[in-house]
Amino acid sequence: MNNMDFNVYSIFISILSVVTAIFSCYQTSKSVKLSNRAMISMYLISSKKATYIKVKNYGNSNAILIEFKTDIDVDEARKIDAVPFPLVGLENIYLAPKTSKIALIDNKYLNVGHWMSVRYHDDLTNKQYSFKLDLNTYKEYALIAEDDFNLVDY
Repeated sequence: MNNMDFNVYSIFISILSVVTAIFSCYQTSKSVKLSNRAMISMYLISSKKATYIKVKNYGNSNAILIEFKTDIDVDEARKIDAVPFPLVGLENIYLAPKTSKIALIDNKYLNVGHWMSVRYHDDLTNKQYSFKLDLNTYKEYALIAEDDFNLVDY
């Protein structure tokens, strides 16, 4: 084996090492962004007197809540309900990491197949995501005593 062959092998191994390091840095950066992105979730909080929808950012970056949607006729609900249907129609609401918004919902919309969704923009990844909640108290909800309502984190 001559010196020329040795140089070709060492150049090839060096190039392969640099490519591997670049790919590893890219994957690490991608993983860090995904683990720190905004993670919006919605769930129901029920007490004997009322039910609330809670929208919370569990992530580590800011989120902008772009829009809320539902299968309920919101205009009609706002005309006849004592408690107007919450959140739908609100746009571009800023939600910092680990913070939440809460809204009262009329119990007649629960457990009858209705849903609500939120579409949001994550500042860190610069992408849009969505979350859909079935308005069903048999699934994603917390049941609390009215005296303990102030213990629910906001």
